[in-house]
Amino acid sequence: MQTPESSVIPERLRNVLADVFDIPPDRVTADLGPGSIQAWDSYGHLQAVLAVEAEYGIQFPAEVIPKLQSVAHLQEQLRATGVAD
Repeated sequence: MQTPESSVIPERLRNVLADVFDIPPDRVTADLGPGSIQAWDSYGHLQAVLAVEAEYGIQFPAEVIPKLQSVAHLQEQLRATGVAD
């Protein structure tokens, strides 16, 4: 279940994912993930993870990457690494 906090996507994250998936930023929602758009396949997943890591100057632990199956999961992991927005 989404919390109100998790449903608000920071503009920075929204823009990175919109660029990766070549979609309008307003299509980037908390529940966006594999199956919701064609571009989020295994290759798109890797591109998204790498783009987010580059944007925020972080590196996700390898065991976490396959679990990042939605924008909400990406946000949770960003918070877990100490990223505020």
